[in-house]
Amino acid sequence: MRILLIVFVLLSFNSIGQDKVLFHAHKNERLYPFKVDNSKADSAYYLLQNFYFACRENNVIKALEVKKIVDQKSEKYGWQYNLADWHYIYAYYYRINGQIDKAIIHYNEAKIHYTKDKNEIAIYWSELGLANCDYFLNRRELAFEKYLELYRKVKSKDAFLAANISFNIAVIYHEKYASEESEGAAQEIISLSELYYNATLTNNRSLKDDLGASHTFGLFGAFKSLIGQPDIGLIYLDSAMFYAREGKLDEQIAFVQINRGYHYAKNNAISAGLEEIQEALVYYKSVENHNMCALAELRKAQIYNTLGDYENAFTSTLERIRFRDLYY
Repeated sequence: MRILLIVFVLLSFNSIGQDKVLFHAHKNERLYPFKVDNSKADSAYYLLQNFYFACRENNVIKALEVKKIVDQKSEKYGWQYNLADWHYIYAYYYRINGQIDKAIIHYNEAKIHYTKDKNEIAIYWSELGLANCDYFLNRRELAFEKYLELYRKVKSKDAFLAANISFNIAVIYHEKYASEESEGAAQEIISLSELYYNATLTNNRSLKDDLGASHTFGLFGAFKSLIGQPDIGLIYLDSAMFYAREGKLDEQIAFVQINRGYHYAKNNAISAGLEEIQEALVYYKSVENHNMCALAELRKAQIYNTLGDYENAFTSTLERIRFRDLYY
């Protein structure tokens, strides 16, 4: 009985300790889009801030845990949150969980409140969130038009917001090239994608944003490999892993493993590539990140198809569909 009591006390202490961390500034607070004067920063403010970063890190389980605490503090203890920020971060949470309809509702509510507050930059963050929803609903051209317009408005006003938008623009140009939409304008598409990837990296570095730099190097590396520069691509992918490890970002480490593993496989290191992707898949299964599990299975299917191993390709395709259904 005494042992059970000690274990209970230790577990309770650890839980309380973890909660306390959520009521203080996040280590990357300088990147939080909705900063307030220190005199107005209370526990409710910091809890929302930590909720935001859990979403940004794509840490599905942690985000759910923090959301439960946010809800509990409001419902049970009457905590008051900044309503605009609350809507924005809930939208972010629903978006990373594939609940795009709910995300749209909350992004629109956030925009309404930010408009009332005349908070120009926060309005643009809400508009970016809505454009991202268009992207995930496969309205890619509409999202692209919104990204270009937003970037024009913010590139000289807010480096962090600009970096998020320029990254999305670079990715869409990247996708246009990969899908052969470029037709006779391939070189122009390459130049534009590289232009926006480089603009993003400039801001990532100036902001000392490890997660942003890792994301950008990871996709830029994949693009370099795609356009026939595999050596540079691998250097960029290794840089992506460096920043992910530097920031102790487990979700991002696994994401880089998928991209780097696919790079290895495309450059004849099949076993090494599949091993790295499988390691990422095991991690994503453990944290129930179904969207990233689907991506890992897609890459495996593509590799097996290239090898002519259609049985394993089919198995991975079925697994991808299963994970996508769990996500959406």
